[in-house]
Amino acid sequence: MSFLFTGCFLFNVGETLLNSIVVNPATMTIKKGNSQTIASVIAYYDNGSSANIALSSCTYASNRTNVTVANGKISVSAQCVATTATITVSYITKTDTVIVTVPG
Repeated sequence: MSFLFTGCFLFNVGETLLNSIVVNPATMTIKKGNSQTIASVIAYYDNGSSANIALSSCTYASNRTNVTVANGKISVSAQCVATTATITVSYITKTDTVIVTVPG
């Protein structure tokens, strides 16, 4: 008696999963009418490795209309009346924030 087994098995070998991202610096002070660029975004993976992420690979959102961000460059308009803003940086499914202080 003999048996023949057929089937399909899929194994993911060596796949790393993104655990978190960290934006540096976590806080910035930017005067009205000025801008500053985020220094780095670092991705941390489940296998213990990390990698710098290009600022252009991230998406950005600000909770203040007079504080904008594009490709990691945060700009504060001269008309800004807010004293703080929160910038949310996203990469794939992970996010981190930068707190911007706008001195009076």
